[in-house]
Amino acid sequence: MSLIAILVFPLLAVLVSWTRATSRAGPVFTLLASIATLAVTLHAWARLLAAGRIIAIPGWIEADGLSVLILLLVSVVGLTASIFSLGYVKAVAHGRWKLRIYYANYNLFVFSMLAVPVLIQPNLVWTAVELTTLFSVLLVSFENTHEALEAAWKYVVLTLMGAAIALFGFLILSWAYRSIGGAVYTWAGLSAAATAMNPLLLKVAF
Repeated sequence: MSLIAILVFPLLAVLVSWTRATSRAGPVFTLLASIATLAVTLHAWARLLAAGRIIAIPGWIEADGLSVLILLLVSVVGLTASIFSLGYVKAVAHGRWKLRIYYANYNLFVFSMLAVPVLIQPNLVWTAVELTTLFSVLLVSFENTHEALEAAWKYVVLTLMGAAIALFGFLILSWAYRSIGGAVYTWAGLSAAATAMNPLLLKVAF
């Protein structure tokens, strides 16, 4: 359940940040969620050392050594960013509404970043990666200045172009996998079936 908890904490912070009327709710709950996420990630790391793999929902949410390493990095950076946000947002966000927007988007961004390494179906990973783009664009444009909006617009153009190309590659990869009778489209399934898949399709997907 540790992997589920890692995903749930930032979502709870989103809910509190958006619904609570006090200006302190977003910053406080975001910081608490960041600390809890890091603590649970460290627990998952300890479980991984003992079990070798963590399975939360078979075929959907699992973690190996690389996954937990990425979770740990995201959790540490997320915690430090939430601490930095305490002073930064206080200086640039005026009013409870701006605070709600910032902390809701911040926690959604953290959630999407944490989802990427634990989802084991490539198409879902692509979706999570695109969610990181969406929520980070909202953060880039948060100050609503000309420079911020221009940076956000350029970021959207570049990332959407990359997203379209990546989606095309994933669809070809799925086609190559299904063509040999592959059943469960996961990273492990792809790895096991790699030698039987059409090399040309794999190169095009890559």
